[in-house]
Amino acid sequence: MKLPEHKVKFLLEYAYKLRTREFIIDLFTKVGNRPMMEVYPSEMPTESVMEKTISFTELPTDARYAKPWGLDLLPAHLRNDPVHRWRAESGIELVHEEPTVWELIRVARNWLLMNNEQKDESDAKSKELFGVTNQEHFKSILTDWIKAHSEYDSTEGSVVMLTDINHARSCVVYISDIDTSNGTLTYRYLDNGLNRIFSETDTFTLVGGATKSYYQGDPPIETTAGRFLLNILLLEIPFGNAFQYINKAGFDLKGLEASISKELLAGTIKVDNYKQYVDNLFFIGHFTELCVPNFTRASLTTTPDMKKIKDELFKKYEGRLDEPEVIMEIENALISADKAYLKDDDAMRFYAPLGGKPFNVARKKMYCTVGGIEAFSKDSGKFTFIRNSLAEGWDVTQMPAYANEIRKGSYNRGHETQLGGAQTKYIVRVFQDLVLTEKDCHSHQGMMIDFSKYPIKEFIGRYIKDKSNWVEITNENMSKYVEGRYLMRSPMYCKTQNGMCEVCAGKMFSKLDVKHISMYIVDISSTFTTMALKLMHGSKLEMIDLGDLNQYVV
Repeated sequence: MKLPEHKVKFLLEYAYKLRTREFIIDLFTKVGNRPMMEVYPSEMPTESVMEKTISFTELPTDARYAKPWGLDLLPAHLRNDPVHRWRAESGIELVHEEPTVWELIRVARNWLLMNNEQKDESDAKSKELFGVTNQEHFKSILTDWIKAHSEYDSTEGSVVMLTDINHARSCVVYISDIDTSNGTLTYRYLDNGLNRIFSETDTFTLVGGATKSYYQGDPPIETTAGRFLLNILLLEIPFGNAFQYINKAGFDLKGLEASISKELLAGTIKVDNYKQYVDNLFFIGHFTELCVPNFTRASLTTTPDMKKIKDELFKKYEGRLDEPEVIMEIENALISADKAYLKDDDAMRFYAPLGGKPFNVARKKMYCTVGGIEAFSKDSGKFTFIRNSLAEGWDVTQMPAYANEIRKGSYNRGHETQLGGAQTKYIVRVFQDLVLTEKDCHSHQGMMIDFSKYPIKEFIGRYIKDKSNWVEITNENMSKYVEGRYLMRSPMYCKTQNGMCEVCAGKMFSKLDVKHISMYIVDISSTFTTMALKLMHGSKLEMIDLGDLNQYVV
């Protein structure tokens, strides 16, 4: 849906408040704990008259005094409070601290509606309890509340559920101004309150210079409220204007992290900025509990032609369903049909950024076919093909295969993980005291690396010998060395005593301000643990062309 102009204006003007997580949740979901403010019917805004101003000293003609609750209606926890007990027993309003400033304003305006005799009695009680009159007390509380709000939680932009005093009408507004000197509050209509204020797919036009990451002079683009939110949280808040606004469907998170890694190693962004990015990224992850884009009618099933496609493939390869090449071809054909079915569905907003796993494992087994699984045999490389999908139900004639597959996942999770676990403990014991203790040990030795066989981008930050000099591999110079064989500094040849130098270990550690490097070495053993754990969640048969076997021979 195209966002109306008043919502676009609000989103751009108060984008800085997206630093406040409660503010984000309130805008993009319906679970926000919005404060409620009561006004008189004539002060309710509408879509045609969006802006209204109320006065703390002058009330509209339809204003009516609301007598405080009597003692019998007063909640039990307030009955011994001297302020609330006096209000309940006397029936006279008294300005006092309230849970929100909006309730405070309602109480202060209600006080104005009393006659002079009641006001004098109330002022006398206020002086007894607080040492000041009601009006002085109100101004003091309001001023302190405004001062207490930080830059990113300012009064302006606060979203409030507005209701009339009779609770006959309500809507969502935002505060555009509080003027304590003139005693006025101005708010603007935002939404009727029946739906989320913003949906992540709502579109609007973003012009250059409207945000830090969409630079002045950039041409107008059509973007969505969801992408705008991601750019504020993942780009602007952590990094300011260091990265260009990302406007791709699916949000290129992988490409963004590659750019962040590059700038982090170059020192143009700091580790603290990256920590803020990771913190915000994990926060966004919890939105899956609030917004479920993969739940569509189409995503709950697959193409109606799935059975026909399967029957044709099974007939074509009859008698060969245990051959790895055949298994892979059948599975790939069925997965392709499932992907084509969901190509234009909203669920692809969820599936597309996740890569192959949702289709290759989850949806394949659920809606296409369980497919090829490793046979329960002493000989590796043997497979059993289970034709039915989980949605079609179990085939009782293949019950042993189902049982073996369940056993394999549980066994690997419970038993095979010991391999990675034992290796991790061993590595930590060996390397737990390994620390980078000096800049350069000035070793002249290293290991020979052929970058025509190994991706040079995996060695960024390492040092190679270029003629007579040791040169750090960077994003800027790596194209110069991509085809050659070079001597590379290595921890195996480091001469540092009681530790290691930054040049032999590579500059990545010093740039990230890491001294103890044992946890990075654990990545080696954790690979074995991950492989065993993954079998619990399902797998897909794949074949890889190894090419020249000589490169794998040590």
